[in-house]
Amino acid sequence: MYLLYNIFWFFFSILFIPLFVLYSLITGKKRNGLWEHLGIFRVYISSKKVVWLHALSVGEVAAATPVLKELKKILPDTSIVVSTTTEAGNMMAKKNLSFVDAVICSPLDFLPIVRSTLKKIKPSILIITETDLWPNLLRCASKMGVRLILFHGRISERSFKKYLKISFFTRSMLDHFNLLCMQSQMGADQVIRLGIRKDKIRVLGDTKFDVLEEIDKDSMSCLRQDLLLSSEQKVMIAGSTH
Repeated sequence: MYLLYNIFWFFFSILFIPLFVLYSLITGKKRNGLWEHLGIFRVYISSKKVVWLHALSVGEVAAATPVLKELKKILPDTSIVVSTTTEAGNMMAKKNLSFVDAVICSPLDFLPIVRSTLKKIKPSILIITETDLWPNLLRCASKMGVRLILFHGRISERSFKKYLKISFFTRSMLDHFNLLCMQSQMGADQVIRLGIRKDKIRVLGDTKFDVLEEIDKDSMSCLRQDLLLSSEQKVMIAGSTH
């Protein structure tokens, strides 16, 4: 399956990469991280121990932030590299994660680009957030002896049905992980059904709640006054309603 995947990437990249570069240069989109997506960048890492965390976008960066702060406290001499797929996620990471050693755009999952990126970063641990799974990245990192952790893992019902149809390939990807930290027991049950051993799985909850701060009574009172709300009125806030 990996052979077919890489054959696809080879022919796809012949057409896609030149168009991707041209599109970026013309529209300005992805221009800031264009060369990083192609594995062309420099990182200055101060220690031998490197943790590389990959986050898809803004939500994944938010979920990883409290964990990265704790990691830096516990292991101050460890270098941390953060990669993101989207521009919004990249901007947020650069704004909120000033304590990490580097923030880059994630490499395309084309074998030469993946190998080049891994050789430059030389991670001891690669942490993937949620389910932004890239077959070549996982396989190459595993072959290089990098310990792989799935953090804040979750699988939507729709994705799970697709994964079941190609469970032989999905299992081979997930099996590269040394540890799978899932948000819920449902997520843990899903990866077990996909063939992953129970001893690799932990249920750790949703770390996005760890960045929430409680509001004191005076601030709450001022906020209610600004919103013309009485102390008896209840408020519900909904996010990501799509």
